[in-house]
Amino acid sequence: MEKTIKESKVAIVYEWFFRMAGGERVIDALCEMFPNADIYVLFGSEKELLENIKGKKIYYSFLQKIPFIKKYYRYTYFLWPSAIETFKFDGYDFVLSVNHCVAKGVIVPEDTPHLSYIFTPMRYAWDMSYEYFNKKNFSYLKRLGINIFLPYLRFWDYYSSKRPDHIAVISEFAGDRVRKYYKMDYECIINPPVDVERALYNEKVGDYYVSIAPFEPNKYGDVIVEAAKHFGFRLKLVGDGSMRKKLQKECKGFNNIEFLGTISEKKKFEILSRAKGLITMGVEDFGIAPIEAQACGVPVIGLNAGGVKETVLNDVTGILIPHRTIEGIGRAVEDIELKLSMNFFDRDFIVKHAKKFSKDRYIEEMYAWIGKNI
Repeated sequence: MEKTIKESKVAIVYEWFFRMAGGERVIDALCEMFPNADIYVLFGSEKELLENIKGKKIYYSFLQKIPFIKKYYRYTYFLWPSAIETFKFDGYDFVLSVNHCVAKGVIVPEDTPHLSYIFTPMRYAWDMSYEYFNKKNFSYLKRLGINIFLPYLRFWDYYSSKRPDHIAVISEFAGDRVRKYYKMDYECIINPPVDVERALYNEKVGDYYVSIAPFEPNKYGDVIVEAAKHFGFRLKLVGDGSMRKKLQKECKGFNNIEFLGTISEKKKFEILSRAKGLITMGVEDFGIAPIEAQACGVPVIGLNAGGVKETVLNDVTGILIPHRTIEGIGRAVEDIELKLSMNFFDRDFIVKHAKKFSKDRYIEEMYAWIGKNI
């Protein structure tokens, strides 16, 4: 009897495992969908793997052997294209690459279908390079070295985009970037899975706002923190990242700002469920945290751009601001405060809206796309 799609021998290709964030949840869902899957990543740590990833055979590139790779992996970016091309995929029914930088560039046997689920073209190689490699976080010499290799990365990123046989994207925003930088179209949009069923609904709203994982340059946690300093609203920051220590140091003496560090999923939803709002200022390819907040009935303050523009309904499930400024965030907080005092937000509707992005929906759509193309 012919085996089902679920029974397929699949190679799932990703870039790295260091933090279990939105991209890793996609991998976790795929591992649930394909029990016979193996995983290929450039490098990573197996200390905090999500449940369905545990027990899978994980293959690493030669970069995994570099001492202290977790600390210095960003400086090996010029080796990522070569490393991803070293993997061998004999004996698989198909290869599924999950890409935010180089995963789509794997080289597979001629008779093996290669499907690529694309979060984004390589952000730091294209229009967001100035956000990642800015003067605040990189010295002149580091930026000089980076700029020498960026043209090579752009060249490789463009030409490796032709390697997959089929492409799906996570949002309209990601699809627009694929069209712009790869000069090609995609087959469909499949929004990533969000664990909306784990969200909590709390009738009692607290007196604080939350920002989740705003500690990388492209997340603009510094602007969020400065707004909290200037306007005095209570702010809880969840997670870790390269800018956390710096921001924490700059917030000494501001008792309205609290750094919670890495916390459990249960604790995260407990904190979210009592928040007045979630604040996010990055240009997200999709954005998991805004969906999680809405699943708790919590409105979102976000930038009117990227994936958040597609998942937050302005003046219905949150407030979208046109520009990322301290004043803009402050005015949005004041707007949220007024609307909450008037019971303006229909929290039941906000929850219902978030349910559209469930994990079950993702699995159904992903099975349908893969089944059509293998």
